Amino acid sequence: MKLRTIYDLGANHGEDTARYLHYADRVVSVEANPIIAEALAQKFASEIVAGRVVLLNIGIWNTRGKLPFYRHNNDHWSSFDPNYGMREGGYEIIDIDTVTFPELVEQYGHPDFLKIDIEGADRHVITSLHALEKRPQWVSIENYGQPAIRDLSELGYTLFKIVPQSRKAEWPAPEGELPYTTLDTGPPPWTCPGTWLNAEQAISVMDWFVQDEQNRHRGNPHEWYDVHAAL
Repeated sequence: MKLRTIYDLGANHGEDTARYLHYADRVVSVEANPIIAEALAQKFASEIVAGRVVLLNIGIWNTRGKLPFYRHNNDHWSSFDPNYGMREGGYEIIDIDTVTFPELVEQYGHPDFLKIDIEGADRHVITSLHALEKRPQWVSIENYGQPAIRDLSELGYTLFKIVPQSRKAEWPAPEGELPYTTLDTGPPPWTCPGTWLNAEQAISVMDWFVQDEQNRHRGNPHEWYDVHAAL
């Protein structure tokens, strides 16, 4: 399968961007942390010159402007949300420019697939999809509980996978791709193992194994999940 454009929101060290280049003509790779963004510019220098990677050192939020960014020593925890970015200390606060997701789409085009992993801002992006004339065919987000399924359902998504993240390294990657690790998002929705669920089934799985209506954790307290959705 060859897509036109994939958006990688929360690129971190570029593991997903590198993988998505196998599936798309172009990847719009967004990373708020300027130190990581500088490393990404070097890592994907040839792809950027070729126009296959668009690298943006900005933040995604529900408003355009400039916000305090909590850059954590554990770069997977860096966030505009202090509840994420101040965990266990070891952070500094810097100002980062922010844009809304629809503004990105207006400038760089419609995504066929949208991956979101931006530590506390995922729901802002999902909500903003209502402003788009056309939805991405596939979406992958860091789980924020049963509201994630309901929010995506309201946007017209009818198929869901709830993907545990700690065991991805055990899954074989397609030939020619980098192996999966606990640091990347893993296989994109159309290749991800597991059965597609409807919204009712996905909420039931959430309730039993992930998070209940009161947002209390279920099952393994050390597991974390992504949610894949398809139109």
